[in-house]
Amino acid sequence: MPVTILIIAVVLILLIIAFKSIRIVQQGHKAAVQSFGRYVGELGPGLHFVTPIIRNIAYVVDMRQRSLDLDPQEIITKDNVNLTIDASAKYHVDNLEEYLYGNTNPEGLLLLDIQNELRDIIGTMTMAEILGGTNKINTDLNQRVFGKTDSYGVTIDRVNIGEVIPPQSIVEAMNKQITADRERDAALIAADARQKTVEMDTRTQNNKLLADARAHAEKIAIDTQATVAQLTAINNALNESNLNAAALEYLAIDAKKALAEGPNNTVVLMDGQNNAKIAENIASLASGRKVWDEAGK
Repeated sequence: MPVTILIIAVVLILLIIAFKSIRIVQQGHKAAVQSFGRYVGELGPGLHFVTPIIRNIAYVVDMRQRSLDLDPQEIITKDNVNLTIDASAKYHVDNLEEYLYGNTNPEGLLLLDIQNELRDIIGTMTMAEILGGTNKINTDLNQRVFGKTDSYGVTIDRVNIGEVIPPQSIVEAMNKQITADRERDAALIAADARQKTVEMDTRTQNNKLLADARAHAEKIAIDTQATVAQLTAINNALNESNLNAAALEYLAIDAKKALAEGPNNTVVLMDGQNNAKIAENIASLASGRKVWDEAGK
């Protein structure tokens, strides 16, 4: 009976040891194997049998990409402006032994390297260059830190600076400058609109004046044509009436008399050289209406 119990106990102990010797490593992880406190190797994802008592799994490390945030820090620029800048890094563990046994705080060392390189880059640039050159800063920062973390057992995949905060006084000055620029742009737009309005009004007025001038010229031309037509008709009528010079001069005297008796103060000057001839013709008309008889023939 005691022997049976002993056998059962030994079997149970062996089963427990065997069960604890079977280890499963999850996907994306690696396990560090130690033998009496010394690193002897690593295990990848899957089912593994670890020799009991002699070996054990000391650490299981996540090998997937991680993120690391840098706290905001004040950095002095080339033109002596204190900027507050934060940054973030993406990295992954690529050497398990170096990561676990090569240093005590790989993430802390990684942060120090990034901060130092960021200070060096910012110190060579002015505030204006920094505010407008974040892509250049990110490129330079990645080139500088790449390869420096090999002894930490990690590889940096990407480093990006985050928010760049100037001092409050500079922020207020920049806001005033932005407001002034907007007001200037608005004034320029308003002035351009007014100029276009004036040009349009001027063009419209010029077109109206030109149209009025053309209409006036056309009216004058029509009136002139009408006058010419009237004069031509009168001349033709006179030619067809066979009136002699005496009758025409008599009619001219009546017309000038009517003009003189009109409401306008009009002075009619007679040609002195023709007065005697006109008088003879009038006398001839008074004595026998000779002129009219001739005109009636």
